[in-house]
Amino acid sequence: MTSDNPNNKETTDSSVKIEVLALAKNSIYSFLNSYGTFIFSIITFFFMARLISDVEWGYLILANTYILIIILILSFLPPGLGPSLNYYFPRYIVQNDLSQLKSHIKYVVYVKVLFIIPVFIISILIFNLFTDLFTISLQNHTNLLLLLSPIIIITGLDSILIFINKGLNLFKTVFMLLLVRYSFNISALVFCVFVLNTVDLEVIALINVLSLLFPFLLNCLVVLIKYIRIKDDNNKQFSLISHLRNTIKFGTNIKFGQLFSELWAQIQPLSIGTFSTPNFVTGFTIARNYSLFSSSMTISFVSPLNIAFSRLNVKEKHKQIENLYNVFLIYSLFLLLLITGLLYFCADIFLIFVYGQSYLDFALLLKIMLFTIVFLGIGTPYESLMLATGKSKWIFRYRFLAFLIRLPLFLFFLLNFDLIWALVSIVISNLIITGIASILSIKIGKIRLNFKKIFLMLGSFFLALTIAIIIDNAILNEFNSLILQSLNLSFLKYLNLWTIGLFLLAFFLFLFLSKMFSVKDIEYLEDLLSKETKTQNLLKKGLNILKKIIRD
Repeated sequence: MTSDNPNNKETTDSSVKIEVLALAKNSIYSFLNSYGTFIFSIITFFFMARLISDVEWGYLILANTYILIIILILSFLPPGLGPSLNYYFPRYIVQNDLSQLKSHIKYVVYVKVLFIIPVFIISILIFNLFTDLFTISLQNHTNLLLLLSPIIIITGLDSILIFINKGLNLFKTVFMLLLVRYSFNISALVFCVFVLNTVDLEVIALINVLSLLFPFLLNCLVVLIKYIRIKDDNNKQFSLISHLRNTIKFGTNIKFGQLFSELWAQIQPLSIGTFSTPNFVTGFTIARNYSLFSSSMTISFVSPLNIAFSRLNVKEKHKQIENLYNVFLIYSLFLLLLITGLLYFCADIFLIFVYGQSYLDFALLLKIMLFTIVFLGIGTPYESLMLATGKSKWIFRYRFLAFLIRLPLFLFFLLNFDLIWALVSIVISNLIITGIASILSIKIGKIRLNFKKIFLMLGSFFLALTIAIIIDNAILNEFNSLILQSLNLSFLKYLNLWTIGLFLLAFFLFLFLSKMFSVKDIEYLEDLLSKETKTQNLLKKGLNILKKIIRD
């Protein structure tokens, strides 16, 4: 049997190691892309808050929401075109089927363009024919819709090009394009702040369009060059119908699932704007963007994890998939909770520094919104596993059920109480959804989850956070104010470093006492690192130190 062959075992271990190292490299750039987006967005918001009022900002958000709804519809045509690439491309590469890979790239671009053109034309007609309808929410800013309309074409095609880059492991390219986008965006806003002082809302909209256009053109060039360089020795042709059939077969369920997730994302600000005032839309958007700094950590690993699971699934290595699933889950949950705790205590200073004192009223929104994503981190690898194993129908069922749970609760509390209670309802619904994802991972994905570590991790976090909040209100807040006054640093009263330090101390202490991270986990990570680079040597030294600390 092959399992008795040491050479075969060595090949298997080497193969798995290569896949995990590729996952680590891709995850780094995906991580930088996610957090880069957040950091650059904060810088963008910093300058925008000094150019337009919160009411004007609300109109811009609403106009963008209408555009995003159209982009959402466009992403559904044809269903699953982009996400299916993360399933098929790794298989082509593992099987060295370059002919089908090249044919598939040409196919997805061609098909997407066929759908973009009519959708864009219909959108322009709607904006012009139903101006009075849009005036209800946008007042005299309906021209924003026409100014922002090129985003339909740009984002519609660029999203496919990004999927192609990721499918080909070009995560670094995606990050570099992000740098180009925000370099232009921030530079233009800096010019407006320091040279023009004030600008019309339409100028901000134009800047947003141009900041998307330039990296899009570069992305077209990158994909074209990559396409030309793919050597197709087979010269075997594949029909458009064959590709379309495969895409629809795999991607329909994915796209239907994404449809409900995107609808949920857009319904929230639209509902708030309809039943409240534009400034609450602004507060909600700021809170959601702030929470992304925490959730982006796990989200950034989704695409690399899709590819890693897919390649391991082709090689029929379920045990390695299960090990990778659990290791990823525990360490990503740890980072998610750590970042969430820090963000909770930095919400006030964030609002004051980025937006100004007047935005401090939104602090409670930011803090509650952080808890809406805490539990979802547990379900992050579930969809990656379903994608890799071709069980896309369970992604649709999961997201559809999540939509049915979230929406009624949110609207009920928004209409009968207020936005605060509506956000609390999201926390409750996400807890239920996380339980569903865990059950599906076990029943459908055949993954044995380490629930003991998950509960200990969550318990340590909430206990540490509760202790820090209680002691802060009882002692540290006043103590911090006295020290800052004596040092003439009263402007830092909203940043209590003592409380942050107490939270970190308590959190790490509880994790240490519960033996959350074992020596076996550290040794598993060490096995994935080679000594080929200085970076990996430094990581191994750090892991050795950590192993000595937690050794029994």
